[in-house]
Amino acid sequence: MWEKLCKKTAKHALFHLHYDEEKWNRLCLKRNNLPPIHFYFDVYHDEYVKLIDYQYENRDAYERDIGYPHDNLEEYFRHFERLASCIPSKKVIKRYEEMKDLYLKIKAAEDNVHEWFKLLLEVEDVDFVKDNVEFRLGKDYFDVQLWKLYIGFLKQNGEYKRLIQTYSKYCRFFLDDLDMLKKYKNDMIEYGPINLPWYNFYVFEVQNGVEEAEEISVEPEAALPFDSSICSRFYATYFFQSFSLPGPVILYMLNNANHRVLRQLFSSCKYFFVKQPTPICYRLETESKIGFYNEMLLLDDSANPDLYLKNTYITGCILISVFNTSFLSSIIPRLSCCEAKYVDIQFQNLSFDELKLLIQHGGVIDLCAVDCEIKDAEGEYIDLEKIMAFLPNIQFFVMNSIKVNKKTGHALSNMKFNAKLSYFSIRRICGEPFDPNEFLKYCIANKAELLHLTVDFNEEFDADFVKNFGEILSDYKKPNENVSFALYHGGEKI
Repeated sequence: MWEKLCKKTAKHALFHLHYDEEKWNRLCLKRNNLPPIHFYFDVYHDEYVKLIDYQYENRDAYERDIGYPHDNLEEYFRHFERLASCIPSKKVIKRYEEMKDLYLKIKAAEDNVHEWFKLLLEVEDVDFVKDNVEFRLGKDYFDVQLWKLYIGFLKQNGEYKRLIQTYSKYCRFFLDDLDMLKKYKNDMIEYGPINLPWYNFYVFEVQNGVEEAEEISVEPEAALPFDSSICSRFYATYFFQSFSLPGPVILYMLNNANHRVLRQLFSSCKYFFVKQPTPICYRLETESKIGFYNEMLLLDDSANPDLYLKNTYITGCILISVFNTSFLSSIIPRLSCCEAKYVDIQFQNLSFDELKLLIQHGGVIDLCAVDCEIKDAEGEYIDLEKIMAFLPNIQFFVMNSIKVNKKTGHALSNMKFNAKLSYFSIRRICGEPFDPNEFLKYCIANKAELLHLTVDFNEEFDADFVKNFGEILSDYKKPNENVSFALYHGGEKI
């Protein structure tokens, strides 16, 4: 009942062009009243309002969230890529890139209502235009130009119910605009009548008595049982294939193909998979159940890797969180290649060589290793700069049990990175003091617009160095509000 009351309140406020940015997340405002339907592997996602300057918190990202311009687009694309069950299509990526550019243009044109409205239309999304125009009108009811541009847009796009509602608001606010009242009357005759929540009706406003549609619950379709004979029939029906290109050319293409090309070859003819049996897995994740969905493989910690992984090519994400500390180590020998952009592991013990197999391709964006022990052949923790050398595109870095040395600061400041760092957290740091100014130089050179920095030295680390390090960071942060940092020594905050 509380949820229904919240939705009713939000819906009433929205009709009167009132958007409460602080409270909308808590009201779970959605465009329609359909409840989310939870499938085993996927979730039907209701449509939230599509605002340029509105950040939804604590919510998964879907394709629709990166299909229009907004201020959190890059972060949402990162979440979308990380949570996808298969590689995003080139069409989706192209749309995302276009929306990033369009966002900057829209923000730059905010003071010119005609140019701003024109840019909204370039998104080619009616809901996006409606949401943002009404949000802006709610901030300034006196923007007559925008009211009239919006009314023309609604009529042109066949949004007749919203058209009549907008007419009714405009004419009750601008009581002396008799020309618009006349247009409203004519359009009401042609496109109405509809229910309106007013008490002071005009003569031509007639309610049609139609009630709002009730919420509809849709049940998920039943999953069909897996036909295990498909696997045996795959090789039983394989025959040698004839191609217009010479055999050596075909094999050269196959041997040098990246994962996108391999997908195309495998889907075109089973000959290619027989010649190079490299299953492609976009997302490998630990779960309480074992299963496949698109290019996602879910395993529990008791799964036998031999049954599910053989010469496998990981292309997107590795998400491992099980208390079996050798689980990932048992999987790595069964991988032919790893080009995962998102590596998130917990409670795993790895050798440095095993970690390198996951990150040496250089394309990792997020690396999160929490409660993990990563050591070299001598049983020593790895120097921070040795790991960072494999991460030229890192944006989000979390790792504990890290080693530093007197050259760490200089080594980091001299490295070249392609991406900007937004989150950097290293804990249980052991080793010897380094040059804090060089470390700060690295942070300044590679920070994103906002940088969150967490550094935690172990109890044995030099206390005077930690104190000096904190003072240097504090002096830097004072004039830089877009940087936040937390400093710990032996788990206690400094």
